[in-house]
Amino acid sequence: MYLASEKATFSAVAETVSILLFAIPYIDTCQINNIIPKRLNPFKHAFRPILQLAGDKLLQEKKAVGDVMTEGEKLATFCEGHEIQNSWGSFWLFSYDLNLNVPAEQDINVLEVFLQAVRGIGPVREKKFRAFGIQTLWDLAKKSPDGLVREDAQRVCEALEIRDWALLLERFPKFKVLSAVPREKLAVIDIETSGFTPALPIFLVGVLTFEPNPKKRIFLARHPVEEPAMLKEAVSVIADKACVITYNGASFDLPMLEKRCNRLDVPFQKPFNVDLLPIVRKLIGQEVPDCKLKTIERIVLQYERYNDPASSEVPEIYQRFFLEQNPDILQDVIDHNKKDLTSLVEIWSYLDERDRHGDFTGRF
Repeated sequence: MYLASEKATFSAVAETVSILLFAIPYIDTCQINNIIPKRLNPFKHAFRPILQLAGDKLLQEKKAVGDVMTEGEKLATFCEGHEIQNSWGSFWLFSYDLNLNVPAEQDINVLEVFLQAVRGIGPVREKKFRAFGIQTLWDLAKKSPDGLVREDAQRVCEALEIRDWALLLERFPKFKVLSAVPREKLAVIDIETSGFTPALPIFLVGVLTFEPNPKKRIFLARHPVEEPAMLKEAVSVIADKACVITYNGASFDLPMLEKRCNRLDVPFQKPFNVDLLPIVRKLIGQEVPDCKLKTIERIVLQYERYNDPASSEVPEIYQRFFLEQNPDILQDVIDHNKKDLTSLVEIWSYLDERDRHGDFTGRF
């Protein structure tokens, strides 16, 4: 049986090895200080010789096939999309116009019945207010005998009037607010990474917008050196959005984006997020075996993916692409991301339609 300290040591060594295995294609030994988290510093020097040997071997392999990145060298070119240059460098952009069924925008006044948007009001107190004839936030702002409740209700009503989406998304059920946000103020995002730690690059960001018609853009860093330019352009697309729609984005996509942008000094203001995963769990979780995206696609959207790479396979696929710069290697990953974006809109549409039919009454 391991002692607690031995378990911690084993866990730290395992994490260090994992990071290095993913990092070897992207770094040299002088960068080891940047990729190993500070808490693993005691193990850093022990792995420097291993990294050196692996890096030397990789460099020899790349030289043998002419894949060393040199000034002026061209990276992979795809049959779709085109290369983009900005002040941060270059990257590849795919762009697609879509024909999607997007939920119709609802009147923002549908939110006025949610008395619990006011601080200090829970289910019991809401029931008492309704018994006294207070049915809307406007009633609460005028008639509440509690001065603090009345003052906060006035603030929420003002937010409804001026469309303060930040406050509305904080106070109301996010899915309900989503139905009232102007479509040009929304975006759907999904990222693909070269590893499951912020020490390693994000190589692809998919963004779907609705301005005025649905449009899907795939921002691709063909080489880790293109990541800053790619991220700069991708986050600029969502910079003015009221919120972004994700699936598990609260736990993965947005924290990874924020941390990578911080590491690379790319300006990034974390947007408000409507994560569909917890919403799916809450609204239809009892109707499906699990809430994995592929399960929801199969049962709810009645769509089955084939030849679709698992998330755990994506980093290895990108490493192969990075080494060979063969566009065909990455095509399944690009298609995977494109389908993820479309599926999120279709799931949103499915939930929105059921909500309008009253299927989720009392579940928010």
